[in-house]
Formats: sequence, C-alpha cells, structure tokens
Amino acid sequence: MITWAKQAFNKKGVLQVTDIELEDFAYAQLKGYKKDYFKKPHPLDVDDFLENYLGLDVKFQKLSPNGSRYGTTVIKDGLVPIVADDTGKFECRYYKSGTICVDIEACKNDEHIINFTLCHESGHSQFDLNVDENLIDCGTYIDDLIVLDGRIAKRKNDRDWMEYHASKYASFLLMPALFVRKLYKIKHDEIMTSQRLGVRQKKLIWKMVYVIANELNVSATAMAWRMLSLGIISKPLFDALEMGNITKEGSNMK
Repeated sequence: MITWAKQAFNKKGVLQVTDIELEDFAYAQLKGYKKDYFKKPHPLDVDDFLENYLGLDVKFQKLSPNGSRYGTTVIKDGLVPIVADDTGKFECRYYKSGTICVDIEACKNDEHIINFTLCHESGHSQFDLNVDENLIDCGTYIDDLIVLDGRIAKRKNDRDWMEYHASKYASFLLMPALFVRKLYKIKHDEIMTSQRLGVRQKKLIWKMVYVIANELNVSATAMAWRMLSLGIISKPLFDALEMGNITKEGSNMK
C-alpha cells in the first residue's frame, strides 16, 4: 500500500500537502488497487477498497443517540464510546488503532453519505495515526461531525487541516478527475447536442450533474462541487443550481 513520506507531516504529525499532491496520492492508490482502474469510468467499490487494499477494520456502530456522529477513527488502541442499545446509553468498547466506526443511522441510511464517510475516515486512518495527543478526542480517537461534499474545513488550525485532507481524499477517491471529465464529455454530447450550458438552463445543468453523479454513485451535491473545483462548470452555473434547495433525488428542477 502507498503511504506518505515523513517529510509530508508537520511537527504535530499533521499532513501538510497540496491538493495536487493529495490527488496524485489517491490516484496512485487506485492504480495500486486495480491496474486497469482508469480504463473506463465506474464507481469505486468502497467496501472492497477499504478492506482488501487498505486492510482496514470497519465497524458499523451507533455512535450517538441524536445522530450527530457520522464516523470515528481510532488513533490509539483504547476505549471508544458507542450507544449500546435503544435506551441511548453509552458503553465503551476497546478497539485497535486504525479501526473505523461508522454510524449508518446517522448517515440516514444513504449509500452516498455512508461511502463518503467511509472514505473520509479511511483518510484519518492513514494520515493521522501519529498526530499530537492534543488533537485526539479523549486520547484515543478522532470524532467527526463529518464534512460532506463541498463544505470543506476552513483550515484555520491543525484539526481543520486534518478534516480538510480527509474530505478531499474522499472526494478524489470517489470522483477522479479523469472519470468526471470523460463522463462530462460523453453526457454533454448526449444531452446538449450543439447547445452550451447557460445560467438560465438550470434543469439542463442539474441533469448533467445528476447523470454524472449517478455513473459514479455519489450525490449530485458532491458532484456539483467537484465539477466546480475542476472548472467543468463555472461559478455562475454553479450558483444557478441553488444548492440550498436540493431535492432528495439530487436536483432542484422547479
């Protein structure tokens, strides 16, 4: 498995790399996972990638009574609080370093959110096992209020950088630029023919975003942010999507 060199971390053990370096790292892992991975666009088999390539131990546990904890990564061998039963009472269970716990109920039983959370936590399990103890919750684990889609941490401090890199890593794994660009070209030719996308064509913009998201099994919201970051859609087109009014199906086409 591909890992980072020591010089990629600061004195507190926090990963300090550029987006380009992180994307190259994610792509190298995907190629290591399957040699022909980039032959044609397809969704990542997240469970297989985490278990058989990264060798991670994933536990599905209820982490909070109110669904506020999407995922937890165990940084040091020790106890992690989980909700033991329907009463909402906590108990502590012992897990080894690198173990990932994900709360499916908190993720609203949504496959897109679960997959993003799993990939995000797998980032923590690789990048943050040697961080300063002051950055670890309760001395043993990193407890995420997961940063979904484009709402990335502001990078004000070391913990923000940890969340930023984990979320970016998840985005790069699930939506490789090579796949998104190729799918955009294919779907644009199918849907738009000779037309160009404009800000008044909100339904067509959403249709483009949604069909590409469906091909890679990610949310339309995540795909819209990814397409913006890649320059595939402009900021005016992105703003026309009115991200605050997205339907469960992934589009606001009213």
